Amino acid sequence: MRRLVPAPPLALAPPLALVGLLLAALVGCAGPGGAKMEVVGVPARTLEGVAARYQPLFEALRDAVQAHEDATARRIALRLRSLLDADRSGAASGDALDLMAAFERLLRGRELVDALELELVARPDPRLPLVEVVLRGRTRSGQPLTLRPAGAMLRLLRISLAQNGRDGRVLRTQPVADLGPLELDGEWREVLLSSTSALLQGNTLAARSRWTLSLRAGEVLEEGRSYPAQDVPVTPAERVELAPFLPNGPVDPAELATYVQRRGVALAPILERTVRVLPERREEALDLLTPLVLRWTPEELARLVPSLRWLAPTAAPGRDPLAWKQWLERRRAERPAADPAALDFSRR
Repeated sequence: MRRLVPAPPLALAPPLALVGLLLAALVGCAGPGGAKMEVVGVPARTLEGVAARYQPLFEALRDAVQAHEDATARRIALRLRSLLDADRSGAASGDALDLMAAFERLLRGRELVDALELELVARPDPRLPLVEVVLRGRTRSGQPLTLRPAGAMLRLLRISLAQNGRDGRVLRTQPVADLGPLELDGEWREVLLSSTSALLQGNTLAARSRWTLSLRAGEVLEEGRSYPAQDVPVTPAERVELAPFLPNGPVDPAELATYVQRRGVALAPILERTVRVLPERREEALDLLTPLVLRWTPEELARLVPSLRWLAPTAAPGRDPLAWKQWLERRRAERPAADPAALDFSRR
């Protein structure tokens, strides 16, 4: 059994994750009076055993839950519960009451998961050339909770960039044995998941690693009562390792966009600036480079492809300059409009 321990304060912590929805627990309908409602933890049934007066509300509740419109679902559930509790005619049968209880359990589970904050942190080992990957967690529910995932999978995507512009990508996946139960309260608690070498090989200029953790469906306990827990997100962690000869200071995306336009500039200094753009500013760097890419010739653009492959969240366009031009055109079309003059560094 692995438990979270109190976490030391972090100088730089990634943004907190507000984890989302637990369970898509309801499936389909078969028509009036025969709508099939299948709730996790409750035998599959139709609405035939539910009084006709309550069926529309149950169907509306099912639809809201399926659409993850939890606020709407809770309002419907409160109305439905009030009607069922006030019914003295006998129409509030056992089928209706059981189905109501199942919905309430599901929605309470979602509330508890919404109160969780789970995130990965990657930090260097002070004694060895290793990076430790830690899971940090807490709850904002105001009382202790226990999260019991049925299993967990840790994935590492490591992208390295050599001084000649060639890059390498390695994806590693490993199960995390015996992760739960995780005892969570209002204080940050943590558990070590993995350690990875921080050494750069050969002529590697930089390497960036991104860790993601997937939790299998399980349960969350509140005061001993169990509620379903599924699709619990965990904020990923990312870390960049730079070659020892590079400065540690970050590069402003505007500086990179200005530098790449210099005549006769070599590839190496472009890459040295590219890898020093902070992860949270890579999208900004792509915004600033887009006007250049869209008007450059394929020959001019070729020297920028290694930088684009490093900055972009995908490597799908490969090493084809025209493919990157098309990808950036689509990206710009899908993003909010920006002032073209603010992004055109050729005028400065």
